[in-house]
Amino acid sequence: MKNIIRLTVKKYNMDLKNIKKIETEEQYEAIRVRIDDLIREATAKGMLESDYDNEYTREIGRLSYLGALYENEYMKFKHLKVRKKSSFEYA
Repeated sequence: MKNIIRLTVKKYNMDLKNIKKIETEEQYEAIRVRIDDLIREATAKGMLESDYDNEYTREIGRLSYLGALYENEYMKFKHLKVRKKSSFEYA
């Protein structure tokens, strides 16, 4: 699936650097693949430490935010059912 999305990004020449809003499922999937690629690259370069502020962390954050906005606006998720409170107590 991810390879198909990569081909879609190349075929339609999606410019993910200047995207302001995700409006299609294809854009959403392309964003998800790009986030995975950025995380993989940044991890290999040691650029994902908690106190790092760099091009990787900023772009991952920006694309993740756009993805969350798309999910909130266009995707419908089933609500989780809340069970009765358990009698088990944590130490």
